[in-house]
Amino acid sequence: MFRRALVLATGTALSLVMGVGPAQAAKPLDHGHWEGTDSFDVEDCGVVLHIDAAFDGVTTIRVVRGSDGQAFLAHDNYEFSETITLADDDPTTNEYVTTHGKGNFVEQHATHLYGDVW
Repeated sequence: MFRRALVLATGTALSLVMGVGPAQAAKPLDHGHWEGTDSFDVEDCGVVLHIDAAFDGVTTIRVVRGSDGQAFLAHDNYEFSETITLADDDPTTNEYVTTHGKGNFVEQHATHLYGDVW
């Protein structure tokens, strides 16, 4: 019994590695890297804050199978960092807070409602 399971698992693994098995996703319609920075002041509860932000990511867009190019799915992998300082504080103190974040946004499926509406 164990030997049969081992042979079956090995055969399945080899077939997937060699490309035999489930069809792969369609070629991306668009794939691109984006990035940017921003710097601005904002007043929050009477305190003026200076914010420096940096962000970047990679977005891939694919056509939904069977939609004839009317519906799209997006995959966005991104990260950001933001440094907040007191804008009206004594600049010699150099007090600040930095946050970092990463995210992965994935649209997994689309549902056809009627006509061109997905």
